Amino acid sequence: MGNPVKNSLKVALCIIGTLIGAGFASGQEIMSFFIVYGKNSAWGLVIFSFLLALYLFCTLDMIRQKNICSYKGYLKEILPKKLSIFVETAVILFMLSSFIVMLSGFGAVVNQMFSLPNITGAVILSAFCFFVFSKNAEGLVNAGAYLTPIIIVFIAIIGFLSLYTALPTANFSVIKKITDNYIFSSFIYVSYNTISLTPVLIGIKNFIKTKKDVLSVMLFSSAILGTMAIFIWYSLVKFDKTIVYNEIPMLDIATHFGGVLSHAYTIVLFAAMLTTAVSAGFGFLTSAEKLIKIPYKKLSACLCVLSVPLSQIGFASLIAHLYSFFGYIGIGVFLMGIIQYFLKK
Repeated sequence: MGNPVKNSLKVALCIIGTLIGAGFASGQEIMSFFIVYGKNSAWGLVIFSFLLALYLFCTLDMIRQKNICSYKGYLKEILPKKLSIFVETAVILFMLSSFIVMLSGFGAVVNQMFSLPNITGAVILSAFCFFVFSKNAEGLVNAGAYLTPIIIVFIAIIGFLSLYTALPTANFSVIKKITDNYIFSSFIYVSYNTISLTPVLIGIKNFIKTKKDVLSVMLFSSAILGTMAIFIWYSLVKFDKTIVYNEIPMLDIATHFGGVLSHAYTIVLFAAMLTTAVSAGFGFLTSAEKLIKIPYKKLSACLCVLSVPLSQIGFASLIAHLYSFFGYIGIGVFLMGIIQYFLKK
């Protein structure tokens, strides 16, 4: 496996790539789940980072110790059998939907930038994902290792520029809150993200051999993602209040600092869609393969081919309504996973 620290960092970048979707990179998630709570928003980010670290430690160590090979096997460890079947089905559908939505979003951005049909972007992303899927878990880890640093670097650049730029403080009171409590909002945000992350952790379990590996991956992942969230948070709270009406506020902030950074941040959004699509697709494949008994390679080909026409239907609005539903399911799985880990110790 090579250098243990380098290996842990590669796995952490894969995890971060799974969590950094277009919603995170655009600034919408940080705005909706944290900034709307005003002065408490920073504490929400601290809670989020702690909960993510706790989840990663408990889940990775359980997967390592019990050699869990499927999401079904993980759910059987933490939930009653009938409930585990329901949750597994819901999660598989969530990951499939997320994959299709990323194809749709990628196609929309390609259409906006290059005036090409939406389906062109969907085909490009689908082909890229099929190539990564063909490499199994190694392809997933390598994709995260190459793409995630691009996202990290440009988010950091905008964060530092915002730090040294005099900008009016934003007023986010017009944004609809996810809940009335910033602590509960942090729980929902973590649980919603861990739905798609758990199958990925199972898929890359062979890269984690010891408890030291678990600790290294946990620290790298939570520290880097928490820092990125703070950079986005700081950029948003310093910028003009008009960004609350825009769908991609971080891109608007990048435009404020010049055309070069604006184009660069468009690449960040592309990279975020790539990592999310790869992770969601990989999570779907590793879970569905065990459930419907179709060989991995055939299933990956079916996923990439059939998802292209489905991405043209317009799933985005449907998924937007389902995300909170999946978030509530995720809270139960998140809490039961941690409780069962400590009980079985």
